[in-house]
Amino acid sequence: MIKPASNPTLKSRPAGLGLNSMLLGLCLCVLGLRCVVTESPVATTSAGSLNTYDLAYSLVLSFVLIAAAALWLIRTMCRRQMGYQATGLGIGAVLLGIAAVAATFSAPDKRSAISGCLIFLTPMLLCALLVQLLDSLDKIRLILIALGALGLLCTYECADQYFFTNQNTIDQYERDPTSLLQVVGIDAGTLEHFLFEHRLYSRGVNGFFTTRNSAGAFLLVALVALLTLWSEQKTNQSKEAASRGVGLFVPLLFIMVLMGLVLTRSKAAIGSLCLAGLVGALHFRWRGRVRRHWKTVLLSLVLAALLGTALLVSYGLRHDRLPGGNSMLVRWQYWRATCQMIADHPFLGVGPGNFADAYYRYKPMTAIESIADPHNVLLSLLSQYGPLGLLGFLAMIAIPILRGRVQVSSERTASRAKDPGPSKHRFLAYTFVLATFLLCAKPGIAQFMGDDPLLVVLSAFMHTLVLVAGLLVLATAAAALSQNDGAPESHRVVTAVLSYGIVALLVANMTDFAIFEPGVATSFWALVACLIARRNLQQQISLRPFAVPVRYGWVFLLVVCLVLCFVFAVLPVVRTSYHVGLSNKALTNGNLRGSQRHLNRAADWDRLSDAALYRQGRLYLQDFLQGDRRDRTALRTAKDCFLQAIARNPSAYKSYEKLSNVCSLLGEEQAAIAAGERAIRLYPQSERLHFELASVFEGAGRVADAIEHYRLAIEIEDQFQKQFREMYPSHGAPVSRLGKAKLASAQERLARLEQRPMDR
Repeated sequence: MIKPASNPTLKSRPAGLGLNSMLLGLCLCVLGLRCVVTESPVATTSAGSLNTYDLAYSLVLSFVLIAAAALWLIRTMCRRQMGYQATGLGIGAVLLGIAAVAATFSAPDKRSAISGCLIFLTPMLLCALLVQLLDSLDKIRLILIALGALGLLCTYECADQYFFTNQNTIDQYERDPTSLLQVVGIDAGTLEHFLFEHRLYSRGVNGFFTTRNSAGAFLLVALVALLTLWSEQKTNQSKEAASRGVGLFVPLLFIMVLMGLVLTRSKAAIGSLCLAGLVGALHFRWRGRVRRHWKTVLLSLVLAALLGTALLVSYGLRHDRLPGGNSMLVRWQYWRATCQMIADHPFLGVGPGNFADAYYRYKPMTAIESIADPHNVLLSLLSQYGPLGLLGFLAMIAIPILRGRVQVSSERTASRAKDPGPSKHRFLAYTFVLATFLLCAKPGIAQFMGDDPLLVVLSAFMHTLVLVAGLLVLATAAAALSQNDGAPESHRVVTAVLSYGIVALLVANMTDFAIFEPGVATSFWALVACLIARRNLQQQISLRPFAVPVRYGWVFLLVVCLVLCFVFAVLPVVRTSYHVGLSNKALTNGNLRGSQRHLNRAADWDRLSDAALYRQGRLYLQDFLQGDRRDRTALRTAKDCFLQAIARNPSAYKSYEKLSNVCSLLGEEQAAIAAGERAIRLYPQSERLHFELASVFEGAGRVADAIEHYRLAIEIEDQFQKQFREMYPSHGAPVSRLGKAKLASAQERLARLEQRPMDR
């Protein structure tokens, strides 16, 4: 048995400190990289995405975190006795893991499900690893310092976008709209063109993230980290620190990051911060009563949240929208469709990463956009992982918060939590490692993505300067606390700030998907790790012994699992992304055959993904349409590609749509009709699919069916334009989602066919 440690610094583990320090540095590097390089893996799960390398990049970083956790576990297993710090994540992790495995096996698109699970779960694994590594208050402060400095860097990027970049992009677009539209792959005069202009002229500020709400959520995490340092500083202010003016450093950075949050104009993040601040102020105002009756207070807050939700749902059902602007109108549509999806898949959901394909089946006819997430963390988990997954996720957050609350309120808090070692040197060392890594890694990644090397290097240099400045300022402030003895009052304040901050981020994600973006998720779970580690230190919770009868057998099994994870979950996506990138490059150079050859290799490397086959089928179809139409070899090859894509992912309507087009060109009318009807079952509110199927029915002489689908296409288009006029009354003529030419054609054909009642 391992004897309980006499203090929370865990000096009884000298053998692992070197490895632990390296792993902590690695975790900091991954955290920093994810917060300064945009990741949008959700967008790459759909076939035909332009974001070629995003998914591979996210999976590689996720695997690095898995490897780091495995390395720590192997090192621990190889010692004579094994011990770990309690995390409180176990019950929730088991529930979520079971739900994730079951949902993955039931998902139609297995590759998206595997990738979605890996990217979603690894930040939680990072949390568990950090709890083992954060064995001193200095190291906890180091994580908070990194989050605060990264928040300052994000603020710098937001300010640059707000004052310079956005206007430059607008000027470039107004000079030559066509060139910019070609870069993003949008045709002029379409709905996508309107949405592009709408976002462009709204001057959205998103920092290093995909949306302004995601940037706001990350800045909220940074503000919580800075507020935690600030609150610890205020409750343990030393005269020496005050005389040097160190006490002003953290609040100054807090104000700067708060200004960055304001620049994002993220209503969800700003509203959650205000709500958490109000509740926190009331808590500290009556902290004695709250501590004595915390269960009643917690129950009251939960009941208030349920009552507020019931009132909003009631309002939405009566008015078919939520109070607020256009954003709340479309969110009500997202949520109603998602609830229908959950009703059809009540136990396992549609599977991780499969929401985007499944949403088309439930998408309202008036909806302007298609989405890959319902913009609500609870509905997202329910729809993709089922109720067991949602329960596990909430347990992983609630149990650590409540355990800390119970232990603090029971007055069993230890009186001391001293830190060992020269904290100033530690802060400087990690600052050097993080800054050097980002300065070297970011240009290489951006150049691999195809960006301009010179601009990337200059940008990375400026970002590194801002990051280093923030790290050094915060490290100086934290160094003044390194000799602090961790008083109980300080622990209570810090625990409350972290708890309210974590809950505030969850509340912000009631109307957004930011927590599923890797950078936000990683920083969020780093905050959770700080809360758990702080509780363990203050309570002087020692290592828990864990008997491993056959240590090296378990080590071998762990290594095998790690290799299998890389071979089956990461390597196929990396190789496929590489060949898809080469295919795009060959296509740009006019080498169609070379492009098709690389897509063949991509499809062979990943037997679960339909993306390469879908691209390949489109290329062969394009080759036929632009070449000699008498040679139908390309059409037959395209048909085979779409059939194989459907076999790999039967939930993607696009493959059925293209298969219907190909069969129609081949003269296989029944096959074209069957594929078109299947596409409409997967996307029933698509006016384009109804128009195409009506054309096939008309060619086959089935006039009644053609009339029905022409009417549906026109009806859906009319309903869409009606909502468009309501949302954008100043735009003038509404944008046509079907296209003006096709809409006019549908109306003309319908009128002509209705004049032939005897032929129906």
